[in-house]
Amino acid sequence: AAVECRAAGDPALLSSLVSSLLASAGDPSPLARRLALQGVAGLASCGQTDREAAAGQCVAALLEGLGDEQCSAVSLTALQGLVALLPALPSHQVAPLSSAAQLKVRPSFESSSEEHRAVAVSVYGALAAFAVGEGRAGYLEGAQGWLVPVLLHSSSGHQCTAQACLTTLRALAKVTQ
Repeated sequence: AAVECRAAGDPALLSSLVSSLLASAGDPSPLARRLALQGVAGLASCGQTDREAAAGQCVAALLEGLGDEQCSAVSLTALQGLVALLPALPSHQVAPLSSAAQLKVRPSFESSSEEHRAVAVSVYGALAAFAVGEGRAGYLEGAQGWLVPVLLHSSSGHQCTAQACLTTLRALAKVTQ
């Protein structure tokens, strides 16, 4: 919440807060990791200068959280954080990470958890916004690996998964035009 409020307008406090959250993202406690990743995602509500200053580290922490094997809630929080944060970031900071993000998200997409699958598909949709210029080819190449499963899950009985698939397919269609 403090990150979302931009640390009451104090840039030094915000920087310190983000640094603390990033450090806590590697804490031994799953609850601490989950809360830290939620806080990192709050960077989306900050000003452009603040987002640009911490974007790379925050996205890296969220991507690292995807691999949490100790607690599935941590990886779900990381996915949700990516969906919230990616659209708020400048293209030049996300585009280089797009291919890596697609690969890191894939195990969550193939998860038996419908919640993980729905949010993972939403990450693919969020990454479509950065598929311009040189990033377009990489995004479309990655899409070849997830397109058929997204099509199959678009008729899922799980409403969130079906909606995420349809939204992502619309985003992919815009990239191909």
